[in-house]
Amino acid sequence: MVQKPDYDRLYETAEGQAGYFTSKQARKHGFSWERLSDNVKHGRFLRIFRGVYRLSHFPSMAHEDLFVA
Repeated sequence: MVQKPDYDRLYETAEGQAGYFTSKQARKHGFSWERLSDNVKHGRFLRIFRGVYRLSHFPSMAHEDLFVA
């Protein structure tokens, strides 16, 4: 059974990580690789580097780059 992408749960995950999330976390919430790519293409997610994404509408904050490390 294919899980429907849950944007709200993904936001909850990313919220505690300055808007960042991994592809593994996204898969846990129903996002396939194709769905991630589609969201990047349409500007909803930003691809930071392989396997790491950021919600494009999430507010910036000081030292947010430390969450990626």
